[in-house]
Amino acid sequence: MTILATAEALSSELESVSQSKDWPRLLLVDERVAHLLVSIAKQKVSSDSVQSLKLLQQSHQRAIQRCQAYQQVLKADMEQMRNRQEGISAYAATAIRAYHDMAQEEGR
Repeated sequence: MTILATAEALSSELESVSQSKDWPRLLLVDERVAHLLVSIAKQKVSSDSVQSLKLLQQSHQRAIQRCQAYQQVLKADMEQMRNRQEGISAYAATAIRAYHDMAQEEGR
C-alpha cells in the first residue's frame, strides 16, 4: 500500500474508532500511525502524500480531543459516584446510630 493510501486509510480509521469510542482499537490504530511515520521518516514524500499526512495529523488531533473529552466525562462520573458514596455512608452511619439509640431506649 502506498503512503498516500495508508495515510488515508488510517485517517478514516482514526475518525471511525474515536467517534465510536472504541478505545482498545484506537490504541492499535495509533500504533499503526506511529509505525507509518517511523517507516517514512527518511523517505522523500510526494506532495500528495504530504497532504494526506496532514489530513492524518488532523484526524489524529481530533481523536486526541475525543479521548480528552471522554476522560473528562469519566472524571465527572467518578466524582459523582464518590459523592454519592459519601452520602450513602453518611446515611448508613445515621441509620446505625438511630438503631443503637432505639435499642438503648428499649433496654431501659
